[in-house]
Amino acid sequence: MNKTAKFSLVVAGCALTAMAFAQNRPNPDQAAAGYRKALMTVIAGNLGPVAGMARDRVPYDAAVATKNVERVAYLSTMVVDAFARDTSAATLEGNEASPDIWKQKADFDKLAGEVKTKADAALAAVKAGDQAKAKAALGELGSSCGTCHDKYRVEK
Repeated sequence: MNKTAKFSLVVAGCALTAMAFAQNRPNPDQAAAGYRKALMTVIAGNLGPVAGMARDRVPYDAAVATKNVERVAYLSTMVVDAFARDTSAATLEGNEASPDIWKQKADFDKLAGEVKTKADAALAAVKAGDQAKAKAALGELGSSCGTCHDKYRVEK
């Protein structure tokens, strides 16, 4: 095979690979929505056990509460960034983000910030060792998340 034929095959192979890669890559709106969904799933996974403790559905465990609330406190700092891209005009499968998020971004960002504040307060209460105060603070953290969800999440 001559050099021209080999070169043509390499170029064709690269072009086919690039086309295949481009077809499998999500568009930016899908990527943003996927990131948001993943972040919310991880936050919910950490809040579930502590919400159960706050409601006396599972036994209170200070070690689990500390670990999970530390995670939620950190993850909550990522929420505003996760909603930076306005995807309100996109058609996205499984999307639960209300278009109102971007119409009322300042309010959304304020509520997201309150989750961090409530997580920090819950963590302090858990570490202080007063179970009753810790449960109350965990409940307030859950209510803070619920306030934002009630206003800015659309059930699909």
